[in-house]
Amino acid sequence: MVRASRTWVRVIGLAVMLGATGEAAAQDPSRGEVTIAGQRVVLAPAVGLLDEARSRVAIAFYATPIPAVVESANRRAGQWNPSASLPSVVVDLEFTPGSTSGMVQQLRSCRARFTGFRAPLELSGGATECHLISVGGMLRAPGGMAGVMQGQGANYSIRLPFSLSFAGDGAAPAPQTTSAPAPAPRPAAATAVAAAPIAANTATGTAVFEGQTLKITHGLAWYEAEDSDVELAFFDHVPSARMLADLRSGSWGEGGPTVLATLRFDRGKPPSAATVTYCYVNPIFPGGRSMAYNGDARRCGLADLTTTAQPGGTVTARLKGTWPGAGGKPFSWDLAFNLPIAK
Repeated sequence: MVRASRTWVRVIGLAVMLGATGEAAAQDPSRGEVTIAGQRVVLAPAVGLLDEARSRVAIAFYATPIPAVVESANRRAGQWNPSASLPSVVVDLEFTPGSTSGMVQQLRSCRARFTGFRAPLELSGGATECHLISVGGMLRAPGGMAGVMQGQGANYSIRLPFSLSFAGDGAAPAPQTTSAPAPAPRPAAATAVAAAPIAANTATGTAVFEGQTLKITHGLAWYEAEDSDVELAFFDHVPSARMLADLRSGSWGEGGPTVLATLRFDRGKPPSAATVTYCYVNPIFPGGRSMAYNGDARRCGLADLTTTAQPGGTVTARLKGTWPGAGGKPFSWDLAFNLPIAK
């Protein structure tokens, strides 16, 4: 199939789970996995803290989710403490002062401490030393960040995905007293982080037309500077290496994308749902039936958008809408994705 209405000359990066290893990680891509000296541990989804004044993000991975009261105390202190009895990983990312995008290019230093494992491990330096292969977001509240640390050394291997939401981490709950009959409720900031619904490096969803349902399992995202577009391609299978080359040239055959999408941003303004000037969604049903919506963000059903809209960053969003197709027969789409934007 050739998409003739646009010229696609892109640099594309594959965002297909970024090589999850292990059965548990494959079942839940939001969970990290660390193996040190032969000891393999699957970790709970990450929690994060933002220090806007220092352009610093602190991330913690625990073997089991920490209790709400402990998480609240850590947030008030502005730092994550390693678990006293179970394996945990605490990561500190320092970005260029004043940075709001949180991309690799702005990373000044990285430090990852692995505690409670059979053998000690600490990684420090830059992105390469910490195996930080993707990161990006908005370093402000409200905002968010997503990325993944993945790599291996002489006696270890790691895969640590993170998808964080920043909603005012400095907010603290009312103090507890020993006479309280029940624990205090989780603070709003903790709830926002725990509720981050879209795991890093994933794409899911459906598109429906006349009883036919397309199911999305994988996605790609890249930036097209000419039109200030974030381009998206969704698949119901793992795209082949040949498919990436075909997409870059603007034509493809068997095994092509199931849904195409574009988010265009107003140049010179911070990327957000309010600055999306054009939204395009094109499900491709069996038999090559291509249905397309071209319009604005509202009718496109754009929600929960967090993005740098730049190469090396990330794009997280939901797209859910319905539009009349050929002959007035409606088609619908419901997509959720959290993908790195290829450089």
